[in-house]
Amino acid sequence: MIEIITCLRGEKSDGRIFAYSIDGPQVLPQPYPYSIDIFGWIVLKTAEVCRIKVVGCGVVLQEGVPWTSRPDVVEHIQTNPKATPAILEIAMKSGFHLSVSLLGMPAVFSLEVIVCYEDGAERGLATLTGRRDFLIPKFQPVLQPLITVHLGRSGSTWLMHLLAQHPQILVHQRYPFESVVARHALRVAAVLGAPHSPPVQRDLQMLIGGFKMGPLPQYCEHEDVETQRWFRTQSVERHAEFALESIDAFHLALAARQGLQPRYFAEKAFMRSSAWGMYREFYPRLRSLFLVRDFRDICCSRYFFSRDVAAGRKDRSWEEVIRILAAHSTELLEAWRQLEESSHLIKYEELAADPALVLTRLFHYLDLDASPGLVQDVLAQNTIDTLRMARHQTSGSTRNSLQRWKRDMTPEQLALANELGAPMQQAFGYI
Repeated sequence: MIEIITCLRGEKSDGRIFAYSIDGPQVLPQPYPYSIDIFGWIVLKTAEVCRIKVVGCGVVLQEGVPWTSRPDVVEHIQTNPKATPAILEIAMKSGFHLSVSLLGMPAVFSLEVIVCYEDGAERGLATLTGRRDFLIPKFQPVLQPLITVHLGRSGSTWLMHLLAQHPQILVHQRYPFESVVARHALRVAAVLGAPHSPPVQRDLQMLIGGFKMGPLPQYCEHEDVETQRWFRTQSVERHAEFALESIDAFHLALAARQGLQPRYFAEKAFMRSSAWGMYREFYPRLRSLFLVRDFRDICCSRYFFSRDVAAGRKDRSWEEVIRILAAHSTELLEAWRQLEESSHLIKYEELAADPALVLTRLFHYLDLDASPGLVQDVLAQNTIDTLRMARHQTSGSTRNSLQRWKRDMTPEQLALANELGAPMQQAFGYI
């Protein structure tokens, strides 16, 4: 069930809007369990094209342009002496209706309804808050996911290789020790199970033999109640079950090839809520690892990796690297805020200084064998192809990777990193 708690209208005028209204959803239980409809109208003072988007957890969930006929809006504003014939003409096609999937969103969620103008400017129209129940698929998977959430260049390849040495953790053994099967399947379930009005093109770029996959039909509830309900309920649940079955089948086959009987499969989720939110949605017993590192050292590693190691990548300036990573760190902090209570924190610096202690605590968190003998066996098998790691590393050794910002950054670069990375540094105790 989804229940809307509040729908607060934005108050600040930007001078471009003549009038607008968020007509729904109303503050009451919603008819579908996994998605809601946000609808209303907006009349600009000029014929400028605008888009309406809905944002949750920093991710655009749905967007579209006002286009539906609203003669009632014309009737509503025509008594206003400032309503010119041109404005009344705009009002006739001022309606918008966005069907928004909430899969992957928190149990208590907040959505921003935003108008975007042609010149890139934006203005918030409304904030919706609500609560929802997670989808509970009928299929019960054998294996549970163990996801790592991190910024790039934080030591995730090393951590995945260490995880792979525990007999009850399944990791794809091909360097860099990861697969994206679960992430891909969950994303497909999110996209194909979502209502569309119409779709966001970046999600449905699926070309097969020149055929472009289009959106599900938008069945109007007043025209076909049962079909609409099927697509908004059973279709979502079927896609979820298929995703879980596929994820389990792949990893059980991989475990058989590796001769393991694992409890977990490990996968990198990175930081975007569109990834980790779906794991949390479909796996109620989700275990997650947050791997963090001094933001300044991440910036150094990313800068030199992109310049000296990653062939074919465009060289970026120090400022570009720092600003990009600062934006990504905001998403990491959002993930931490949502998952902190059920997550385990690992600092790269502590892993480098005392890997046995860090692994012991980690295996205890996972309720796995954490005996000293097993931990030593894990560390003894920590041998990665030296040629590949040489291409992956940028500092030459783990010791040289610590506090490298002291020798690699100029005072100006360091000042920018300290400024933009402050929220992350403070959240994880680096300052």
